[in-house]
Amino acid sequence: MVWPYLTPKVVTLPNGQDADDSNTAEKILEIKTAHSEGQPYIVLTDQSIHLYDEPSNAAIASHKRSSTSIDKYGANVSFKRNHDDNLLVIQTDKDFLLIYAILKPMNTNSDSELLTVYHQNSNNLLQNGLVAEKQAQFFQAAEVERPIWKFQLRFRLFLKISHGIVDFEPLNQFELLLITNHGVQLLDLSGDDNRTVDLKLGEDVKVTKIIHSPWNPDLFYFTLNNGKTIFMTKDKDTFTSIVDPEVFESVDLASINDSFKLVVGLISDKLVYCNYEIKQIIKEKDFAEYGKVRKLQWSKSGNALCVLFEKGNWLLLSTFGGVTFNSKEHDYHSDWLENIQDLDITANATQLFLTTGEEIFSIQLIKSTYLENQINHSIRRPILMSGPLLHIYTGYEMNSSSLSKPTTWNTIKIPFEHYYQLPNITNVSISQDAKFLAVSNKRALLIYYFVDNEWSFYVNDFNADLEIGHITWFEGVNLLLLTNKSKFNSELVIFDFRRFSSKDNFNSDAIIFKYDFDTDIKLLNSYGKDIVVYTTNNKFYHFKIETVGASFKIDLIRILALDKIFKENDNFRSIIKVKSDDDENNDLLLLNNGEVIFLKYKDNNYFEKFLLLDKIEYIYKINDEEYYLYNGESVLLIKNLGELLKTRDPSKSILKISVEKYPILLILEKGLLIKMENSLVQKKTIEINNFTSKNSIFLHDLIRFELQTNDEATVFEKYSRYKNFQYSLELLLYQTIVNDQNLTKLSKLIKINPIFELNVVSKCLRKIEVKYWSRLFNQLKLTPQDLLDSSIEKKQFNILGNLIIIFLNYEKEDEDDIQDGNGENTNYYKITDETQIISIFKLIFENAKNDDELWETGFELIRFLKLLDPSLKLLQKGLDEVKKST
Repeated sequence: MVWPYLTPKVVTLPNGQDADDSNTAEKILEIKTAHSEGQPYIVLTDQSIHLYDEPSNAAIASHKRSSTSIDKYGANVSFKRNHDDNLLVIQTDKDFLLIYAILKPMNTNSDSELLTVYHQNSNNLLQNGLVAEKQAQFFQAAEVERPIWKFQLRFRLFLKISHGIVDFEPLNQFELLLITNHGVQLLDLSGDDNRTVDLKLGEDVKVTKIIHSPWNPDLFYFTLNNGKTIFMTKDKDTFTSIVDPEVFESVDLASINDSFKLVVGLISDKLVYCNYEIKQIIKEKDFAEYGKVRKLQWSKSGNALCVLFEKGNWLLLSTFGGVTFNSKEHDYHSDWLENIQDLDITANATQLFLTTGEEIFSIQLIKSTYLENQINHSIRRPILMSGPLLHIYTGYEMNSSSLSKPTTWNTIKIPFEHYYQLPNITNVSISQDAKFLAVSNKRALLIYYFVDNEWSFYVNDFNADLEIGHITWFEGVNLLLLTNKSKFNSELVIFDFRRFSSKDNFNSDAIIFKYDFDTDIKLLNSYGKDIVVYTTNNKFYHFKIETVGASFKIDLIRILALDKIFKENDNFRSIIKVKSDDDENNDLLLLNNGEVIFLKYKDNNYFEKFLLLDKIEYIYKINDEEYYLYNGESVLLIKNLGELLKTRDPSKSILKISVEKYPILLILEKGLLIKMENSLVQKKTIEINNFTSKNSIFLHDLIRFELQTNDEATVFEKYSRYKNFQYSLELLLYQTIVNDQNLTKLSKLIKINPIFELNVVSKCLRKIEVKYWSRLFNQLKLTPQDLLDSSIEKKQFNILGNLIIIFLNYEKEDEDDIQDGNGENTNYYKITDETQIISIFKLIFENAKNDDELWETGFELIRFLKLLDPSLKLLQKGLDEVKKST
């Protein structure tokens, strides 16, 4: 998932034209990012094409068409680029296709770099030579911290399409898939080998639109003129159907998420999620309130979906529809929020580009680092990343009262000299004691030591090959787990950091364990003493680490084969060993393509496969029975996995917690959900993007759920130690009374601790409407006088003060008051006995000498008595009694 991290920067066209000059200004039509990292993004106007360096937003190549060319061949309308990012094709309004080649740097020496100028006292890059047309362009852009490579744009040829252009798609190998009114053609742009393609669609059935997978060059989704759609794969010149046309309704606007086997399209104002592998519609999301959708665009990982609407507003969604940003929910007007004509997201989901048609906006994104490789330790201590900035959540071990403070996030900036050598970060993990931070991409590993604020690069003196797959810390001990792919095999490597100092050389001397695998590693996870590894040849490895004095004992417990259970291209995100302390139990949970799969181990190395849940983005193990998951709409808290596996009834074993913002963490011990959100503020001409975490209490939902299957004493014993327990009981009592639900079990739970009962009921009375009081008192079998007497008896004077204020202020509101058997009105109670009022007044001030909170309660009571009796006679009597007692 991703969020906008800062307010956007404005990117100018390289010719420096004033967008307000309608006579000369170019109209910006489209923006397209590259399919692979390190390639330029492209901006198309009605007159020209521009290549921009992604990190710096500096223009590096342009081709502006002459007025003669536009008159003869037509103005630019749209364009597409191929997966190799070396070919782009522009369509004009006169049915011409203009073919351009993008020439990449041949090497990475200074000859391929544009002229660079650095500041003499810092590492900031100031200038990169004469790019496009104006040298001043570089000084208008923000500072960048990397060289800009020389990509070149070359016009190759133009094609006149005499039968009308329906759609087109540039392919790798310099090919062009062309749809005309006469059929489908595959053109070889480097020669004259042009062929007609037979898609075997039947008589009079024609393709009306090509939807090409953004990340799989061989996957296509075609819409047809008969209202059907079809999925096909391409192998050289042959297209093969993988889903029958009858499976899905026609979807004109769609985007393919190859990672999760999804095509997401719009049908009647609903965003429809179709799994093209199982041939089913798995989810629908209503977008009617936002207007008509103009564009859908996935990030490469499939973790983020951009949705642009015709009205100019836009959304950022997670894989299965969780909203991370909604441009309509902010209180001020800005072009980048409400007037967007096109947008695109970079392959690594670090930037979002928007255009109004007149301006280009570049928005830096912040994203999570753990969704692709879900490891228990990392999910528990989430880290958000934006460029060289790492935002580490430190609130897991904090008291609940501290979780709303800014200190719950620790921001670390990777220095330029390190970040430049570590581009495209893929893994970040912090040790449990918060002493070490590990950062890696595929080729390099960096350690930050918090004690002396120093960074250390791993010197790979042990193996010349390094392609890092996963990193994580072992719980409780500073051991770093790393998986690495070499030329001939893969390996699990364990580093010992217990005595590491930044003064030490970080090299192979820190390695205490290495295990070689004969194939690539797909998944790594650890919990307790267990380490589990899953490989591409469908084998499961179980390791166990135990401390023996100052040393470690590391054993390979078991190797199991999972042959024929999963496909080679499946999208594995997590593997969990269910029973942590049982080496003989090999049951597993896997998250694959958004599905939680339970693998029941049988004898003779045999597994039974069961689908538990689908549309899941992440899963975290709390203990052997409790897990939490997120499905794009709700957090699912599995309270009893064994019960779920036995009954298959989620109502008795899964608590569903609805959330509006994306949850990054659930802290069961505190009954809290941590969610992220953007809050935009405009002050005069300045826009401020406050990106913050918010806490949401769900403990009351958990208690209600537990009361369905457990007795009150068990629930009290389990949750009474939680800081939010009394507040959660107050919420439950309020909801139960207002919704006229049965209060029997909740009443028994509240009455287990009489002081809890006093506190919960008094606070609920302050919030609840008077018309519900009779229902509350009747179901709890209490009277207001019972509460006052109990407060005095148990010396709960703060509660007593709150109660007296409530009851002094109490007036009958409901004419249909419930009466008891004697015909007395039990819903009407107002203290009129001056003796009792003065007695309580005296008690409060007598006991407030060393209690600041009780002093506040006493002064609140004084203020209220002034309002209740403007003559001040009652107040004076109370003060006189207090004086007599001192």
